[in-house]
Amino acid sequence: VAERDFLFLRTVCWVTLADVLKPNWYQALAGAGIASALFELAQGDAVGVLAAGGVTTLAAWQIWRGVRGPQIELAADDKAVQVAQRRGYAQAEAATALIRAIEAVPPLQGRQVLNAQELIRCQNLRVQAGLSEFAVPDSYLQR
Repeated sequence: VAERDFLFLRTVCWVTLADVLKPNWYQALAGAGIASALFELAQGDAVGVLAAGGVTTLAAWQIWRGVRGPQIELAADDKAVQVAQRRGYAQAEAATALIRAIEAVPPLQGRQVLNAQELIRCQNLRVQAGLSEFAVPDSYLQR
């Protein structure tokens, strides 16, 4: 039960940190690209559709990188542990429960093993729980 609660708490923290619904320039660019693509499609201009589609694709890629990068994932895990501490859990207990939750997800999704990002998240949480002394390298966290 604690693992499920921590996984839900972590997802809530990710949504609040990712600012998915907060308007930014890339979202405006993606919206303009979609509108331009539809306009060019209505006019029958294939080159215009390709150009607008390219702009939309680049903007969407930047949005995706911003909400799914390793920095935001680790920050969401850290925030979830902090919120759990405010609710009375010890840091080691909260980090360990979140590790167990992350490790339980792949079988539910039909995968055999954790992916690289999940392994990095687990390693970061092991450091917080005091189970490991090897922190995630800063070079991994940079874009």
